[in-house]
Amino acid sequence: MSIFTSLKNDWIDAGPNHNAYYLVGLLRDGQYELALDILENIRAASRNTLPTWVYDIFVLVYGQKGFVAEAVKLLEYRRAQAVSTPEDFAHFLLDACSSALYYKGTKELWQEVVATEAVAGKHAPSDGTVQHVLNTAAAHGDMELAMQALDVLVERNVQMRVHHFEPIIDAYLSSKDVDGALRMLCVMKRAGLDPQKESTRSLFMWLREVPDQVESCFKSLEELKKSGYDIPVAAVNVLIEARCVSANISGAANIYAKSQKFLDVAPNSDTFRPFLEADALSAMVLDMAQESLRHSGCVPALPTRRLAQIARLAAKRGLFDVSGAYLFKIDELYATETCTTSSKPGEQAFEVPDAWVMHESEVRDIAQALLAVDHGRWSDLLAQIHGRNEALAQELRSMEKSAKDGGKERTVASVGEL
Repeated sequence: MSIFTSLKNDWIDAGPNHNAYYLVGLLRDGQYELALDILENIRAASRNTLPTWVYDIFVLVYGQKGFVAEAVKLLEYRRAQAVSTPEDFAHFLLDACSSALYYKGTKELWQEVVATEAVAGKHAPSDGTVQHVLNTAAAHGDMELAMQALDVLVERNVQMRVHHFEPIIDAYLSSKDVDGALRMLCVMKRAGLDPQKESTRSLFMWLREVPDQVESCFKSLEELKKSGYDIPVAAVNVLIEARCVSANISGAANIYAKSQKFLDVAPNSDTFRPFLEADALSAMVLDMAQESLRHSGCVPALPTRRLAQIARLAAKRGLFDVSGAYLFKIDELYATETCTTSSKPGEQAFEVPDAWVMHESEVRDIAQALLAVDHGRWSDLLAQIHGRNEALAQELRSMEKSAKDGGKERTVASVGEL
């Protein structure tokens, strides 16, 4: 302002346009905070003689830069001018506010724009802006606003996608209406959209904080089924996941068993993964490993250490089909892995060590379990080990020889007794 002070000292009048050009210059230089302060001072001094185009520029610039709260306030200043405000300003700021999840501005401008357009019979705001409004309503738990936005999309015959429903689920949970969130998952299925794990993340986060609500959620699913809804498997999976995360494996297994009575589709890998990733391995986990193979015929891509642990435990329990499936899944994962000592060109790369070398302890235990019951797969496994871990193969041959020698001695002793 020193320039204006100098002009006044020289009896040169600094009129409205001088202030206008000065403010626009500050915006050009990126001095947004200073520009707004000076504009506020001009208004406070009752010298609101700035031309309307200055306010127009301020509204547009602040909205584009993401200073949406200030832009909404500037729109109010602009509307106080004698010249009418362009109608597009409200649409512009509604999109800016909702994109930034600014709830206060979104709520006010939505009500204004929707009311205006309803009277005028126009088709606005855009679908993209409505989606932003839906996201903002969900983030702030405003179910009324969220449903208004969804209704607009439905009235326009917009093809519903997952990203239209997920904010509604979030809004229900923000307002602590978990039944509504579960119902929305069923509505998604009815609309031809099969919810996946990603659509249940907000529900999982909520249940992780209140694990005692899992049982009531399951009862809600039962009631929804009675009401004629098809229950998506993802709605059951998230309850199982919440139980497993809280270390209630038996409770998760109970939900799995009871859900089979009303699910119209088979469980998937996301159904069994929480069991298989549980901290403690147990007979119940092995049961679920069997169930996973029975339903999907494949093993989920778990960490190789966990795959090896399950394979070993299954072999010790005599579940050799499960053991073999999990052991060879490790091979499948290792087959795609390579690493290099350096990323520099010309340096030699080396392969990841063989999976059965990395997990030698588990392979040994599985082989011993087969040998102990004289299983027909013993010789096949030993042949494969021979080509991949010769030291272990020799060790196992020694065990086999000792077992056979021990069997002969017992036979001779029995004959002598006769």
